[in-house]
Amino acid sequence: MRFGILGNSTFAERLVLGFIEAGHTCELAASLPKSMLPNATAGLGNFAALSGIPYFEVTDANGDDFHAI
Repeated sequence: MRFGILGNSTFAERLVLGFIEAGHTCELAASLPKSMLPNATAGLGNFAALSGIPYFEVTDANGDDFHAI
């Protein structure tokens, strides 16, 4: 299965790792821009870079910038 992840937490990172360990492929990671992240969250940028997953920042998951990915 191919999948993408949208999130801002270590929980999202652990989900990705679990799916990858089960043999699935993460095609992309998306998160809010750093300026919009809630306090105490890191986004997925560093995780995606370390994991070799394409990373995108989007302001609205229902907006045109996300659907263009």
